[in-house]
Amino acid sequence: MSKDIVIESESHLPQFVAYNPSLQAFLFTLEFWVPESDVGGQCTLLLGLDGQVRDLSASNTFGGGDTDCTPQPAPNGQALLTCYKLLRPGKAPLSLLKPKADLALACFANDSTLLTVYAYGEWHYEYDPDSSLKSMAFLEPTHMKHEPNAFLTTVRGTELARFRYDGAQNILGFQVPRAYVPACHTYYLLDEPRRSLRLIDKHNPAATREIKFKHMRRFVPPQHGGEVRFRIQSETSHFEFYADPVHPERLRYQQLTPANKANSASSASTPPQLLPYRKDNLPPQPPVCMNPTQLSEELRHGQSADLTRRRWIVGLSLLGVVAGQIVTLYQTGIIPTLPDPPVGPFDSPKVNASDYAYKRLDTPDAALMIGTYGVTTGLAAAGGLNRATDNPLLPVTMGTKLLLDVATNLKLGKEEWDENKALCAYCQAATVISIASLALALPEVAKGVKNLFGGKKSLV
Repeated sequence: MSKDIVIESESHLPQFVAYNPSLQAFLFTLEFWVPESDVGGQCTLLLGLDGQVRDLSASNTFGGGDTDCTPQPAPNGQALLTCYKLLRPGKAPLSLLKPKADLALACFANDSTLLTVYAYGEWHYEYDPDSSLKSMAFLEPTHMKHEPNAFLTTVRGTELARFRYDGAQNILGFQVPRAYVPACHTYYLLDEPRRSLRLIDKHNPAATREIKFKHMRRFVPPQHGGEVRFRIQSETSHFEFYADPVHPERLRYQQLTPANKANSASSASTPPQLLPYRKDNLPPQPPVCMNPTQLSEELRHGQSADLTRRRWIVGLSLLGVVAGQIVTLYQTGIIPTLPDPPVGPFDSPKVNASDYAYKRLDTPDAALMIGTYGVTTGLAAAGGLNRATDNPLLPVTMGTKLLLDVATNLKLGKEEWDENKALCAYCQAATVISIASLALALPEVAKGVKNLFGGKKSLV
């Protein structure tokens, strides 16, 4: 008898998963099982609106080595995860399988980022003389035991981060014990062999970090005001964690036993007390800066209302820079005059040649104008897709700068008229640019102010 056999299987009816507008197709799963066993497989079926099969492929197995994964669309609908591969509109499927490795976990971390965890190695089988199976074991090569096996990747296939994770359990299939805590916008992955939690920020997944249990405080009742309680259960242990939503890395924990599993519910109902968190037993955490690869992906390909408005502000600010450059060419004698609109109280050559234009810092004022709009460009471009949440100081600083620009431009416009009885068309265009930019910035600035100041009040 050979090592491989063919056996009759029972198929179940297809199960509808989702309709994906970007692919214009329906996703179904279809399961096959060996009769009267827990061994089987799964495939995914992608059916177009025209009734044609777009994709039909294996997506998982059951009964040993199966991936901790559920076929699903990305939260924003721009991709479909079948478990073994990623389907994207207008692009070739992205395979998630690696040679000499089992895929332990595949899931979306956010709209544009995928988390995958692998178990390196291969199955080894021993057979009796009659070819019956004697034993089987999944063996990891020694040289791979410390290599990164977990990856955060964009749906375009760009790697954002990699790390070592040993917490995947393989008992009739892989399971990665984890929890997502919306209040902290953070995924927590339990890694018992490393005695740690792996934290993945939904808004900035590339800044993933590991927090060792020895750097967490043991939980002592009561639950602090503002703390969020969550549980993670593995095959052998059951943990309860208490996280600070403003600082998700500040954690208290307890390992639950049959006795205190029931008690934890009653202790959580104790009226919250606003007590300070101890910071002395936490390892120093560097400021969270975005991974350059992720920043590039988000700024070039990200889609949100705030980012669209920021792109407008960048464009308008660069127009302000161009206006300053044109006037600077005139003020430094490179061009002889400045064109003006045919109507209106404009005399740009007169205004920009007057004492008014040269009385600050021994510098033509248009050269200063180039600098100020360059700063605004930088502030609008800085930070990722969700900077109002991740780094709220950036939009608040940009809003403050724009407010000062508008006030300054209006004041200078008055001076311009009082001293010359005429206006500079380029300067007034810059004023319009600043007012429009401020209006565009207000929604994100409001979010930044709320996150910068409002979020901290709950803990004091």
